[in-house]
Amino acid sequence: MRESQQLMKNKSLLVQWVLFLLVAASLLAGCGGESAQPTATPTLEPEPTLIPIPTQDFPTTATPEFPLPTLESNLPTEENGDLLPEDVTLPTEEGGEELVPEGDEFPTEEGQEDLFPSEEEESLDDDSGDQFSDEEFGDEFSDEQEPLFQPTPSDIPLGQPGNPLILGVVTTEENLDQLDSSLLFVEQLSELTGYSMDVLGVNSTTELLNGMQVGAIHMAWMQPFTYILASRREYARVTLVTKHFGVYAYGTQFLANVNSDIIPYFDTTTNTNTAEAAEALSQFADLRPCWVDPLSASGYVVPAGTLALQEVPTLPALFMQSHTAVVRGLYVQGICDFGATYAVYGDPRTASVIQDDLPDVMQRVVVVWKSGEVIPNLNFSFQSEVPEEMIEAVTETLMDYVLSQDGLDAVNAAAGYEIEDLKQVDDSFYDPLRELLQYSRVNLRTLVGK
Repeated sequence: MRESQQLMKNKSLLVQWVLFLLVAASLLAGCGGESAQPTATPTLEPEPTLIPIPTQDFPTTATPEFPLPTLESNLPTEENGDLLPEDVTLPTEEGGEELVPEGDEFPTEEGQEDLFPSEEEESLDDDSGDQFSDEEFGDEFSDEQEPLFQPTPSDIPLGQPGNPLILGVVTTEENLDQLDSSLLFVEQLSELTGYSMDVLGVNSTTELLNGMQVGAIHMAWMQPFTYILASRREYARVTLVTKHFGVYAYGTQFLANVNSDIIPYFDTTTNTNTAEAAEALSQFADLRPCWVDPLSASGYVVPAGTLALQEVPTLPALFMQSHTAVVRGLYVQGICDFGATYAVYGDPRTASVIQDDLPDVMQRVVVVWKSGEVIPNLNFSFQSEVPEEMIEAVTETLMDYVLSQDGLDAVNAAAGYEIEDLKQVDDSFYDPLRELLQYSRVNLRTLVGK
């Protein structure tokens, strides 16, 4: 009897252990199952998000005697452990807060041309007097190819009916009205000078320069880099430069965030620099710049050339693609240490798109140093073989012509440019820009484009 009772007790204990194990297993499965409800957790501030920025590699030349700004973009990455500040969120495909508004896009690798001359190309200092290879514009300039223009020799003096002075105009689908305006312009100019004139529409800057080279085009409105190339080839001569937004030439300004360690050497009350370039710009050594665009005169060529002239090396740069985007990048800090934009005739910090978003931008993004007026506006140039008396007559007529509102309006329409006045200049007016272009090492033909 006693043994029977003990056996029953042992069985009961065994059943209890089995039930306990089953219950425990069920509880453990419930804790890890999909039906488990999460417990409330305190809300935490998000960690800074690292957004990769597209990089751009540009071909470089042999190392010059002076240090150059580096052109490869290299923002902080996860690999180097540096994160962007918490208040910086760059644009992504998934969305998010925009640092750069629509239109201020970052560069891509597609469609970029060589910025620097190849090692085979002649330098700006070459004793030959020629800056680039013979094929810089392609087959148009090859001796083995027929030129684009073949002027018919004529016994009729230039400027007479049958052999008119030709104004070259680069036309596109977007500026066809400019060609019609140019025809009216030369008709009026012809009446005032007594010279027969006509207009030739061309498809590209290359064709315009080719036409001037062979004497098929005698006059043209030219941007500064186009003129520098044509004058280097000795088939163009400038006589007039345009007044635009109150100036005949403009410059660049170096900017930085007021909370950086960079010292401003520009007095806003007197609008003058308080130190020479060497002192003011030396503090940019080994810092990261924000440039506008590789083809921008005031947003890259001039500031990069200025730094190279002063032997100031920099960290890899970021091209922001617009002047206002440079301002935004400096405003938030962490993207770059300093930047450069146009100056003299205006200031991108005062643009409405900036003021509306960043009302304190003038206090937060400050001018460190300004260049002089080194970038000429649009000019009026003649083919180098046009007779001197003809050049003088047309130049003087144009200067008188723009004194009337009707004349000024006609010139504006023909040039496709907002012109306030004209001033006589000679080739030396372009020497400061030539020097900075040389130090920037940017390929001139790339700046001129097609």
